Parts: sequence; structure tokens; C-alpha cells
Amino acid sequence: MLYQIAFQFYVLSKRIPGSTDGTLPMGPKYSAGTQKIIAAQIIKGISKQLKHGAFRTEMLNVGHALYTSGTNAISFDDDDFCPPFRFPWPWPWPGPWSYGDLVSLNPQPQPPGYYASVLRLVAASFDEKELSDSLEKLAESAGKL
Repeated sequence: MLYQIAFQFYVLSKRIPGSTDGTLPMGPKYSAGTQKIIAAQIIKGISKQLKHGAFRTEMLNVGHALYTSGTNAISFDDDDFCPPFRFPWPWPWPGPWSYGDLVSLNPQPQPPGYYASVLRLVAASFDEKELSDSLEKLAESAGKL
């Protein structure tokens, strides 16, 4: 589930021309502040799954810093959470945005590199080098757990 959310975040943050036209036409637009808040929530979700106390605290600190800087950078003009959606009909199924999988009915432990790959995807979503590097360091640490 976290990987699907991180993937959506990556696609929406990069705004690659034509990448969302088939699945999410005229989708939402996020300012840099909102992107930081979404990334902070993904980091918070990952930290809830970890048992390592020191690393978990480090992740929560990074997430809190992202959230704080994101709330200061939210833009009324740039954010558009509820654009006029125009979905293609018939809907292409199975879609990349569906969450209905059988694993959610019977949760399993995640494979060793799962959280590291989610963090790398979140790190790749940002163009700011300093922020991307700090998230990449978290991903490297998560990969060693």
C-alpha cells in the first residue's frame, strides 16, 4: 500500500507530460509545500512499521521537519485538490490506482528492501538536492535493517 501511494506521489510530482493523461486526466496539482506534507505522511507511515527505536526516531524527526517546512510553503494559488475530473469511459481496468488486493485481507511482513525502495521513490520525487539526499540517506539506513 505504501509503495502504491509513493508511486502515485512520484508520478504526480514529476508531472511528466502525458504520464497521467490515460489514468488521471486533469488530475490534482500540488505545490512544493503539499508535496513535502505528503512525503512526511509517507515517512510517518513507514516509521510506524519499524521496530528499531533510534532509526524510527530519526525518521520521525525528518518527517516532522518536512511537515513543518511544508505547512509554511503551501500555496493557495498552486494547489488544486479538486480539479474538474474527466474520467475516460470505460475505465481502464485494472488501474494503477486500485487498492483492492488480497494481501490487505491477510497482511504479511514486508520483504527486506521494501521500506528502502519506498523511501528511494519518495526521494526521487523531489528536485531539491538537499532534501533528496537526506531522504536517500534514510533509504540506505532502512536497507541495512
